[in-house]
Amino acid sequence: MSATATSAIEIVRRLLGDKAGLDPGAMSDNLLRSLVEARLRHHGGDCATWLERLRADRAEQQAVIETALVHETWFFRDVAPFDHLMDLARDRWLRRTAANPVRILSAPCASGEEAWSIAATLVQAGLAPEAISVTAIDLSGVMVKVAQCGVYGARSLRNHHGDLIRPYVEPLPDGGFRIGALLRGCVSFSQVNLLHLPDERGFDAIFCRNALMYMHEAARRKIVGRLKTALAPEAPLFVGHAEAAMLMSHGLYPSGPSRAFALRLRPAEKPCRPEAALPPPVIRPPVAIKPALVTPEPGKAPAEIPADLLMRAHKLADSGALEEALVPLRRFLDAVPMSPEGHALAGMILAARGERAEGIRHLRKALYLNPRDEASKVQLQHLLDAPR
Repeated sequence: MSATATSAIEIVRRLLGDKAGLDPGAMSDNLLRSLVEARLRHHGGDCATWLERLRADRAEQQAVIETALVHETWFFRDVAPFDHLMDLARDRWLRRTAANPVRILSAPCASGEEAWSIAATLVQAGLAPEAISVTAIDLSGVMVKVAQCGVYGARSLRNHHGDLIRPYVEPLPDGGFRIGALLRGCVSFSQVNLLHLPDERGFDAIFCRNALMYMHEAARRKIVGRLKTALAPEAPLFVGHAEAAMLMSHGLYPSGPSRAFALRLRPAEKPCRPEAALPPPVIRPPVAIKPALVTPEPGKAPAEIPADLLMRAHKLADSGALEEALVPLRRFLDAVPMSPEGHALAGMILAARGERAEGIRHLRKALYLNPRDEASKVQLQHLLDAPR
């Protein structure tokens, strides 16, 4: 690799960290190299010329960010949060009107399936459409346009829960469908960077799922601080299952069904320790692997890189495919049996699947290997305190 190409990778890594809050340790050189090569193919020309464009052109910076972002979503993804939202709607919000609507934030919203699922859940619970206000934001302008269009194909209905949206859509001749008029007035989409959330308050619930796990610690703390301020009293913050334990050190605690991964602010009478005093939770894939672990024997096929296995396990778990995530995770732990990150992830996945004893075993091993892992401490205590 040329010195210019190496420089481009580091410049892009810094750009994504500064502008989008992405954790540099979660972005491999191979991923960034592919991104740089894609932009070079788009423009033509040499790497040095492209770097000059990148430094001066905000549109090119945004294009790089768009390429790097993960937009994986579908209707009623992980149905448990929507079941819990349904219960909240029926218990608390059925008397709401257009003058005092239920306000929900979906951030980031990607291509919009989550935001429409929220609106459909509230309508199904019995709320009038005019009493529903879903604010959906995303850093990607491309995704916001897709969401505003509201046209989707079969891929957005990739599990049987996707059929829950069918009463609220209009079929199209090509086999796809369009969000119907009943929901369209319930949701507004706009391009907003999570790092620069506007100072809006009083949201009855916030969905911020599977974004914070990709952030570096400073970005995560900033965003969580804004989200906490935006929550109405007793309002839930729905997060991804890999993020729930991570955020308990930010003054949040579990509330509602375990698989909904809903958190609330700690009561005033039980203040959490100052965030600055807590060590950052160790939950990201390791950024360095000893060469001996990845060097194949002569004549044999290259071995899978353990860091890639752990990243794949994180992504599968993030998508809700918990059983599938265990396959690369077990291969990772076979290669790196003393990895606290691997055992912490295994503990959270197994606990989410209802395998309490195995979850506890892995979390205890994670803490044995890294006693300062605050997230695993909180998750383990939650499992030990939960009724059997």
